[in-house]
Amino acid sequence: MDLHKFLAEGLFDHGIRERLVGITGTVYKPLDNKYQIEDELKHLCEVINSKQIVYEKALLAFTYICYLQPFNDGNKRTGRILANAILYAHDSFPLSLRAIDITSYKLAILAFYELGILGNAKQVFADQAQFAAENYAI
Repeated sequence: MDLHKFLAEGLFDHGIRERLVGITGTVYKPLDNKYQIEDELKHLCEVINSKQIVYEKALLAFTYICYLQPFNDGNKRTGRILANAILYAHDSFPLSLRAIDITSYKLAILAFYELGILGNAKQVFADQAQFAAENYAI
């Protein structure tokens, strides 16, 4: 919540959304009850914190914040920044997503939203982690 507030300041409203949101290009409909969203967000934090592998933690943040859509705007941005914060906190390189075709990224996220297929998003994440390790190492 604090991360999203920081990212949203001066750009858009922050806090848990209280209305239904639609996602362009998909029929997926996220939860629309503020209390359910809060519960799911808390559960997601518990799951992320329970994982031992840093890349698993970061992948969960990267994908499930987008899937849950807890905020009115900035969900993908918040998920990516949270994933990078997790990676950085564990001495790993952050992901920039600059080495990926934007269409591939969008299709991977849509496959997850619509079909529950995590494999494509996982591949995007793994490819970007490899890119970061190869290009940002000193």
